[in-house]
Amino acid sequence: MKNSLSLVSIETLFSRVDESLVDKLLAEYIEKKSNITMTLSTFSDAGFLQGLDYLLKESIVSNNIGTNARLRPSTLEQALAFLNQEYWEKALNVTDVFFHMPEDKRSKWRNDLNNRNSLPSFDDGTVVFDTLTALLQERESFISEKVLGIFNNLSETHFTNCPQGFNKTLIFNDVGTLCRVDNKWNSIDESYSGYLDDLRNTVYKLIGNKNLIADRHNDSYGLLSLLSSNNIFGQWVYIDSGAMELKLFRKGTVHVRVHPSISWNLNCLLDKAQPNILPKNIKKPNLNSDKARPLPTGDLIERGAIQLVRSVLSQPKFKWKSNSVSLSHYELDMHSKDSNTVFDYLMTKAGAVISIETQRKVYQFKETPQSFLIDLVTTSVLPCLSSHNDNG
Repeated sequence: MKNSLSLVSIETLFSRVDESLVDKLLAEYIEKKSNITMTLSTFSDAGFLQGLDYLLKESIVSNNIGTNARLRPSTLEQALAFLNQEYWEKALNVTDVFFHMPEDKRSKWRNDLNNRNSLPSFDDGTVVFDTLTALLQERESFISEKVLGIFNNLSETHFTNCPQGFNKTLIFNDVGTLCRVDNKWNSIDESYSGYLDDLRNTVYKLIGNKNLIADRHNDSYGLLSLLSSNNIFGQWVYIDSGAMELKLFRKGTVHVRVHPSISWNLNCLLDKAQPNILPKNIKKPNLNSDKARPLPTGDLIERGAIQLVRSVLSQPKFKWKSNSVSLSHYELDMHSKDSNTVFDYLMTKAGAVISIETQRKVYQFKETPQSFLIDLVTTSVLPCLSSHNDNG
């Protein structure tokens, strides 16, 4: 079997790493470490702590904390552990390493970051660069490892999943569990949603559309939560600009349908990760068949705007009774000005009349816009308005 990709070469899948960004992180770390040491020295002065207690007393009383509350700073070791955690996470993200890691490795790093004390000191530049360099050199193998991880975590009980390779339909089991009260999912398995993240990110790369390649860790977790909370079970939903289709089932199963070109290239990568896993007589699908849906080329909507749409959709149902929802200026200010501009445009397209109040922005609709907004989140592109007339 030929192992070369037919859609895009592996060498084009990675961004060039700017080493100056890591140098900048190291300089920031050293400066913050010095500030922590200096601050801790100040806190060691009894007179300073007495004065600080009085300065904070009004805030303590106003917040019902109690007048006997005392500010207890962390030890130097604890503070530096938090600092290490922050900067290792920044380094993994700024170098694109975390994005390319397969879920198994990403999960291990998440645990190390959460435990903090297991991380090496970030102020040792040699250790930092050696660790990041080793991870960067693994990026090409990470892609194959992702595909192997996806394959190994497909459902073994569904005959649609072929034990010799990928088909155009992939089935994951035990992704979520149902709540008996409202028959909706009450928990989602973060690891399985992580494997779905890996699948989606690999597909973005295979398509070669840079607008589809975005850092979407835990995005599948939010996507599954959105579909479950809106009772969207047993129906195919286009996701990621139409790159895939996804169907969610109440019993915790997720079906994903991909283009035949994608399944073929996933098999190429699988063969690279684990040679001889595929039968020698495996046939390449007819990629020119009329049944093969064209690969997508659409641009994604700005991610911050999509997150704001999710915030609106997550509001309690009683707030939608009057077809009116609102977001506080604080919630809006957490996103960039561009994100807010795109979000307002999307809400206007959904039929909203926007008004600004003292503490919030209100979006009033004539008709319920949920299905339109859900399509925005799942596909990440602007859907056709005519297909979302809830009253039609």
